[in-house]
Order: sequence, then C-alpha cells, then structure tokens
Amino acid sequence: TNCWSTSNTKYCTSLWNRSSHPFHTMANVTDPLAAYLHGTDPQNLMEYITRQKIYDTRYWKEECFGLTVVDVLEKSSHLKCIGSSYGGNAKPTKFLCLILKMLQIQPDDEIVDEMILQENFKYVRAIGSFYKRLTGRPADIYEVLEPLYRDYRKLRMRQSTDWSIAHMDEFIHMLFTEERVCGIALPRLPQRSVLIEAGYLDEGPRVTGLVDAMDGEGPRAYLQKKVEQGNEGAILLQEKYKEMAAKNEKKIDEHKKGWKLGFGKDAKDDDTRWSYYARAPDDDRKEDAASGDRNDARGYPDATDGNSDRAENKDQKRPRDSSTGDKKYGSLFSNKKSKLEMNENISRSESKPDKPPEEGSDEYWNQERAKLGLKPLRS
Repeated sequence: TNCWSTSNTKYCTSLWNRSSHPFHTMANVTDPLAAYLHGTDPQNLMEYITRQKIYDTRYWKEECFGLTVVDVLEKSSHLKCIGSSYGGNAKPTKFLCLILKMLQIQPDDEIVDEMILQENFKYVRAIGSFYKRLTGRPADIYEVLEPLYRDYRKLRMRQSTDWSIAHMDEFIHMLFTEERVCGIALPRLPQRSVLIEAGYLDEGPRVTGLVDAMDGEGPRAYLQKKVEQGNEGAILLQEKYKEMAAKNEKKIDEHKKGWKLGFGKDAKDDDTRWSYYARAPDDDRKEDAASGDRNDARGYPDATDGNSDRAENKDQKRPRDSSTGDKKYGSLFSNKKSKLEMNENISRSESKPDKPPEEGSDEYWNQERAKLGLKPLRS
C-alpha cells in the first residue's frame, strides 16, 4: 500500500490520509483559546493553498506536532534561512512552517517582543518581526520594529530557484513598505504621519542609531565633531553646507539692495514695474496714494490710476438712441399689446349685446335651423 521505510519506522500513506485520520485534523486546528486577528481566524492570515502545502510537508508532520512556545523558540534558533517556497512543487520553507505554528498557538505579546529584542539569534528575531507585522497593531509595529533598522546582520533568503543575501534592516524595510513578503500578503499598514496626526505615535522622526551617537548634541555639533576627527564625508558635507549658506545670504543681500535702489526706474515695460510695486511695503503704498503723484520717487505707478479712470467712465452718461426710446436696441414686443389690455378688450366685447340679424337674411335662417338641429344653409 505505497509504504516507505526510514531508519527504524515504517510509514504508510493510506493510514495518514488527512480526510480520514483524526490526528491530522487535530494538529491543524487553531488553539481554542486564541483570539481572532483582523476579524478572522489567525491561520487565515496565510493563504489557503500555502497552508495546505505546509500541512503536507514532512517537517510540519514530524517536527511541528504539539509544539509549545518554548519549542517554537528552540526550533527557530536552528533555522538556516528565511523565505517562502522553493522547487518545482513550491515546497514551503521551515520559516513559513514555524510562522503558521505561531499563528496556531498565538503566543503572548511579551514573548514576541522578547524574540524581537534578543540579539543572539538573528533568525529568531526575523520570525518575531514577521509575526509582529502580521498580527500587531500599527502603532506597536512602528515602535517595536523601527529600532531594528540598526541591525545590519546578514540573512540567507531562499527563493523559488536560487539563494540571495539580505540584511536585517533590509528585511525590516520590506515589512514596512512591501505588500507581500516571503510569499505572504501583509495586512495594510497606515503611514507614520497618519498615526502621528491621530495621536498614536509621538511627533518627530523615528528613533535611529544616529540619535544615540550624537549624545544629546545637535546635528551641526555632531557634524563639527566628525570634521575635527578627520572624517572625509563630514568634511565634504560641511563644505557643501557652507556653499549653500553663502548662496542664500547673497540672495538676501541682493533683495535688500534692490529695495534701497528702487526697482522699476530702469524697467522697460509697465508689467515689471507693476510686479515690483505689488511687492512694495504697505506703508509706502499708502504714502504714494495720499500724495496723489502719478509716479512716486522710485518710479512706481500710482495705485489710483486704474480706479480713477473707471470712475470717470462711470460718471459719463451713455448716449441713448431717440428712435428706439430709452433702450438702445428697443424692445422686441413694443408693437404688441400687454395681457392686461387684451383682457380688457375681451371683457368689453362680451359686455356689448349682439344685434339680431335681419329677418329673411341667411344669418336669420341659419339661427332658426340651428334651433331645430338642422345644418346651416349652403352659401
């Protein structure tokens, strides 16, 4: 029945059928005391196909059955790489198997934080960071994982066809910025600025290793300290900073000098004069308006020029066309009677009695025939 043998034990696939054997279903069930995460079962944070592949792996059946939190810590300390799946059959790595086991047993937050803070085993820290990113609150994720940017240790990453090397700070940056890491879709993480505005995080940039290196000093004092120590990068940065400061001071001096000399005297067109005048102080504009000069001492045009011309135009009366009446173009309904006049004419016509037709005329005989219900005479 399709059996295979190991060192001292024989396994039969017919006996380990997941649909029939109770041990498989028991090993894959979430802890009944585990709380829901993101509104669902914790194991559902990992895709269904990935879970089924993990359940079918030999490492899950042999090494991950009945593990406690302490056992998971021991197993994670022996890891040699991280990654998603590899090979033609997309076999899951041991890293994903232990992540699923942690979702199944749901360790306390204090234990997960201790996994992240310890510095002896880098893969234990990687598992704790990944689990924190999957299950933690956004504010806790930023507070716990941001200090790990200081960790530059190398991590081996197993991909589908080859291997690669990544550092711990790169792995943490992937958890913050990418939607899928190690083949697992991560929950949406709000931006840091949004959490600061909402009051979940303290204002200011994140804590970095540079803050500890400055020892309470400012960035400029720390830069000067590095320059005195002979750091080439600090020397180049200080020279660049001095050049930028000199350019800014030159621009400020030219701006002040321009106000003293008076822009606009040598301006070729009025647009430039108006642009400089728009930037003149309010007090100077008030003095120019009170003096009544067309152009002040600096050559600016008077602020009342445009307004005075408009006022003169308003005072002038518009010429009226006598042929069309008050309005220049007349009215399209001037020859038609108003509704009131038409109603009066109708009422007058109704009030006047009609004269009876002459006896023997056609109208007389038509009225008589109408009384009898006959048709009128043909004309």
